Amino acid sequence: ITLRLGLRVSALFGLGAGQGLIGWWMVKSGLEEPATEYSQPRVSPYRLAAHLTSAFAIYCGLFWTALSVVMPEPPAESLTWVRGAAKVKRFALPVSLLVGLTAVSGAFVAGNDAVC
Repeated sequence: ITLRLGLRVSALFGLGAGQGLIGWWMVKSGLEEPATEYSQPRVSPYRLAAHLTSAFAIYCGLFWTALSVVMPEPPAESLTWVRGAAKVKRFALPVSLLVGLTAVSGAFVAGNDAVC
């Protein structure tokens, strides 16, 4: 394990610990509400969205780290591979942002118990 990889993995473990704290904070919000307001405990949709966003960030970090370990540099001799990777890279960020926004909005829908 190189120093750079060790620092990256340590940061991911730290994010995992933070995820646990955010989860505790989220669940605590459902236990603090008055019992007469709802028939069952509900967590804050903002805290639920924060927990989900943190989980996505950890997943992206793990995926990026795994890719950097498996293939640290693209093969320079394969021009078609580099062109294909450039096409994927162009669409990866917008699609990732759209998926993330959809998932986080789903957390707000679930947290507010919205019905279509």
